[in-house]
Amino acid sequence: MTNYSFFIGLHTRRWSLVMLCAVLVSCVDQIELDLQKVNQNLAINGHITNLPEPNLVFIRYAGNYGESIQEEVPVNGASVDIISSNGLSANLEEIKAGIYQTNPSSFVGKIGNSYQLNVVLPDGSHYISEPEELLPIPPIFELDYNFYEEPYLTALENISYQKKIDILLKTQVPNNPENVFFKWEVKGEYEFRESEALTDIFAYTGVGPVLYTCYIPHNIRLGDIAVFNGDPVKGKLLSDEVIKTIDVDYKFAFNYCVHVKQSSLSESAYTYWNQVGKTLERNGLILGESVGALNGNISNVNDSSDKVAGYFYASAITTKRMFVPRDSVGRPVSNCVLIDSAFVEACMDCLTIKHSTRERPSYWPF
Repeated sequence: MTNYSFFIGLHTRRWSLVMLCAVLVSCVDQIELDLQKVNQNLAINGHITNLPEPNLVFIRYAGNYGESIQEEVPVNGASVDIISSNGLSANLEEIKAGIYQTNPSSFVGKIGNSYQLNVVLPDGSHYISEPEELLPIPPIFELDYNFYEEPYLTALENISYQKKIDILLKTQVPNNPENVFFKWEVKGEYEFRESEALTDIFAYTGVGPVLYTCYIPHNIRLGDIAVFNGDPVKGKLLSDEVIKTIDVDYKFAFNYCVHVKQSSLSESAYTYWNQVGKTLERNGLILGESVGALNGNISNVNDSSDKVAGYFYASAITTKRMFVPRDSVGRPVSNCVLIDSAFVEACMDCLTIKHSTRERPSYWPF
């Protein structure tokens, strides 16, 4: 039923949505710029869910400086509130320049309620979003994968093969036409084992030290989001829907876990992200580069001509995970076994890999 999904890829259409929030989180240095002298756009993005976790709102200015330089400036000191249709509201704390967060112990989205984002900038500019209803989401019944080898031409114009897996999902599309819009996000997690053969102790004594295993998140094409319009198949079972394609490499040498998040979208939120995807497909841009064209559901209360990029939306979320056995994907080999020079340091101390931990997740197999 992939005719009703929207992806760009070999088997389906997929858009790589490099989320504004991902761009903002990656900003480390603040640069003082005179925004009055450049073409600038205010961008506000936020999301509330039914999960007991922090909800984030990102506020920034993006401007063009000269012909080729683009800069993003986070907005500090804004007053940010999320207002619920049941009369409750939450004031968000600024946890980092331009990033505002709810307290999950006191404010969680509830299915059936509608939510609005209310923002007042330090200069008094006042912005509010359209109400977004937090719609229910059906469970993910099953996850599966399809392994294959895809031919490609090397730099020497020889034919080689890339091992891949398509992630397949099964869920029920609701019969309610207002509740048939989904968003899927897929992330990976893998196991990395050190190698005693690469240590000085082993070289001199032939006896290796205690070896450690690390567990590392794999952000597969960070920000890559698939959106789905289930209206043509409402009330039916969605079976073996391809929601992601992952290249198989050394990360699958031991245990590899696939995490899938399925979120509900309102029709307007779906329309927004669908338009974003078309813009990216047409122009070959990342979201930050086309920010001026991506106006969403947020407006200036006192100035209708003030265009705001970004979107505030509400989602119910369900999740599921699965492990991909090494034997089922061509038995890939660890880079520590191959003694890949780029991994020598990691093979002696896997904590040198970014975001790695030696703490085994509770769901990890022994």
